[in-house]
Amino acid sequence: MFKSVDDEKRILVGALLIPDKKIYRRDGNKEYYVYFPKDTIRKAMELYAQRGYQNNATYEHKEDVNGLTLVESWIVDDTKNDKSNIYGLDLPLGTWVGTIKVNNEVIWNDYVKTGQVKGFSIEGYFVDKVKTEEEVSEDLSAEIEAGLKLLSVKSALLKTIVRKKKDARLKTGERLEFESYTDYPTAVSNNAKRGIELNEKNGNKCATQVGKVRAQQLANKEPISLETIKRMYSYLSRAEEYYDENDTKACGTISYLLWGGLAGKRWAESKLKELKQFSKIEFSKISFDFDGVLSTSKGTDLAKKLLEDGNDIYIISARHSKEDLIKKAKEIGILESRVYATGSNEAKVSKINDLKIDTHYDNNQNVISKLDNIGKLYTNEK
Repeated sequence: MFKSVDDEKRILVGALLIPDKKIYRRDGNKEYYVYFPKDTIRKAMELYAQRGYQNNATYEHKEDVNGLTLVESWIVDDTKNDKSNIYGLDLPLGTWVGTIKVNNEVIWNDYVKTGQVKGFSIEGYFVDKVKTEEEVSEDLSAEIEAGLKLLSVKSALLKTIVRKKKDARLKTGERLEFESYTDYPTAVSNNAKRGIELNEKNGNKCATQVGKVRAQQLANKEPISLETIKRMYSYLSRAEEYYDENDTKACGTISYLLWGGLAGKRWAESKLKELKQFSKIEFSKISFDFDGVLSTSKGTDLAKKLLEDGNDIYIISARHSKEDLIKKAKEIGILESRVYATGSNEAKVSKINDLKIDTHYDNNQNVISKLDNIGKLYTNEK
């Protein structure tokens, strides 16, 4: 994991290699671990600088990506006084720490700011050269040198359309650029601006952080990726029923505007068809218990995220009264018609089955056990 040091300057800091950290590998049916001792990590850092690989980066260890530069790196020699402590990092002796400057607009806006990028490392390439559970030895220095060219930005997502450009400076002769688009209409930007304004008046409580970041991008006419366009269409298609232009305090209305509103939906659909990326969106029905689940901030954030992903969200509680449930539904942007106070856990299970819910979150193990595979036990632990 990395820390964002300076959002304005787009600086990130994190561990590149941690000594003696076991890294799982599988070779056919054989499972094993490898690790890097402190001496090898120090040699790796020195080779990286000597060979001038500071501007070499890949996405998921697969393709070269431009716009990422390692501007500073060091070895942790004193855990108490190391610079990494300033950034809240707790790293062991011998860790190679790096600071990266992000000049790639799409990587920063769609992956770093939204939290989809999880971290960066250099271990992925040359660790596969080791076939036994042992340390990486001096004999592998050539592989280390090759692997150091692959400072990698790791993400859970690799669905963005990319284009390859000729670049004679790279060994492959090509570099990878993330395809991005700015041709969405002014109405989309205006809707996002309106959503930001209404959200501020409403205490900025509507939408997830991803939704708020997306609104800033659209309002400022910044480039967005294909993956973002797909998410726009997915959310806006399903959430249109939450939008009520006459209710400017409802989170359903505000969140819809933050993602570009009706103009955003029309443009996203048109763009996906133009790129031959349009396909029917499949949605899930997801329900939440209230007490100890949706009543928590963690549960509320999860519901908002799943709603933004385009799912149908329900509140199904064993309570006798809907009053508190409806307040929470309005806060999140859930339709009142999808709120149920069943009066008992037995009736709750029955309602979940009647509605053909795909996933139900509950903190009651007895309820979960009666829901076969659709029940998910909720805990409020971080």
